[in-house]
Amino acid sequence: MRREFSEGNFELIEKYDKELVRLSIAKSTRLTHLKALQNITRLLNKDWKDVTKPDIEELVFRIMGQYAGDVGQETYLV
Repeated sequence: MRREFSEGNFELIEKYDKELVRLSIAKSTRLTHLKALQNITRLLNKDWKDVTKPDIEELVFRIMGQYAGDVGQETYLV
């Protein structure tokens, strides 16, 4: 993951993981969160510090279009 993302994004994800550990979140849950965050970071294709509200709105639109079922509920597979 370090090679795939910018140094800033990697440090932010690493900091998030450390916070999950501090909160005693189970390893399997941490891995699920980190995988989802990794996929979202790929979809955004920019540093989190530069993400804007319109970026998030577009991301939600793309995710719902790709993963939403007929009733509008997303089904996310890691």
